[in-house]
Amino acid sequence: MTTVILAQRLKTVEGYSRIEQSDEMTGAVARAKVIEQARFDAINGAFGSNIMQNNVTLLKQEGEKTSTSFYMMGESDLRGTWIRDKEKPRVEKHVEEGRTIWEAWVKGEAREQVRAKVDFEFMLLANGADDRYQVNELHDGDAFYIKFRSPVNGHLLLFMADDKGVVNCLLPEHGQDYCIVKANQWLLSHYNSRIPEEHWTATIARGKQIEYDQIYVVFSPNKLNPPMRTVNFDNSDLEQYRTQQRELRHISELSFKDFHKYLGKLQQRDVDVQIEKMLVRLSKRK
Repeated sequence: MTTVILAQRLKTVEGYSRIEQSDEMTGAVARAKVIEQARFDAINGAFGSNIMQNNVTLLKQEGEKTSTSFYMMGESDLRGTWIRDKEKPRVEKHVEEGRTIWEAWVKGEAREQVRAKVDFEFMLLANGADDRYQVNELHDGDAFYIKFRSPVNGHLLLFMADDKGVVNCLLPEHGQDYCIVKANQWLLSHYNSRIPEEHWTATIARGKQIEYDQIYVVFSPNKLNPPMRTVNFDNSDLEQYRTQQRELRHISELSFKDFHKYLGKLQQRDVDVQIEKMLVRLSKRK
């Protein structure tokens, strides 16, 4: 059976957001967050949304001082997709009564989500391979895995972004070109019962007690290409590229900026692609 999908026109949208920078946020993270929220506002204003969010308040004790941080840990089921900026986001930072406030104004192009999303499931596991090890935060040194299931066949990409603006491609793993998902079959990433020491390890930056990373789950019923390594325009290094090991076919680490450029191009090419994010608290084990 063939499904015909009509391409939707791009619509120019504008949005605004205002957030307070918490003690746990760096300036770069706050800036990225306020721009992201402004884009959400633009899409919501144009197409609407069904928003489900859990608000989590975290307390941090330092001597006699207690600070409170507020985070949104949830999902936004927006009825549209941000495609590209038409103008560079305008961001302003100022201080109000001792609080650092960020504001952002964005203008770009978005596409309405016209197909029902695939109702896939995913969970984060730490130090174990079955559901009883499900967590929403990690400790330094934890072995962690992602468990994923989709009702349809497709391709899966996994990324982890830290608060320093570095994004690592977790799936496909080294030596793999793609990560293929079979319908209604659980996929447990990077788990080998015969070699238990082979796993992803949560690592917090030296000198830090807490940081917040983001796991990006990218799924499509269509073929998904991970960020690919490029060659020189004159093809002078093409032969060397061809003779490299297969694990060098895709980029394992890229900047936050390049990562979002990649996601934007991906969304332009594939109207079925879905991207979900999970905010993960990473801390030193007491």
